[in-house]
Amino acid sequence: MTHNPHPADVIIGKNICAARKRHGYSMDNLAQLIGVSFQQVQKYEKAINRVSCSMLVHISVALETPVEDFFGKYGYVDYE
Repeated sequence: MTHNPHPADVIIGKNICAARKRHGYSMDNLAQLIGVSFQQVQKYEKAINRVSCSMLVHISVALETPVEDFFGKYGYVDYE
C-alpha cells in the first residue's frame, strides 16, 4: 500500500521541521521535549504519521511557535 499523505499533513510536517531548525534543535532534542521517540518526530515531519491536535499544541509550546504557524502561509490548505 502506498502512503499518500494529505496535503495538510505535509505542510504541517514541513513547518514543524522549519520551526525545529530555527531553534537549532535536532529531531532528538524535540523528541525529548515532547516525550516521543526520534523516529516519531521524523514520521511527523515526513507526514508519515499525522500529528494530533494535542501533540501539535505540545510541539507549539516546545518550539515557542504559535499553533497557527504550522498550517502554512495562509492558515488553510487548498484541497484540490
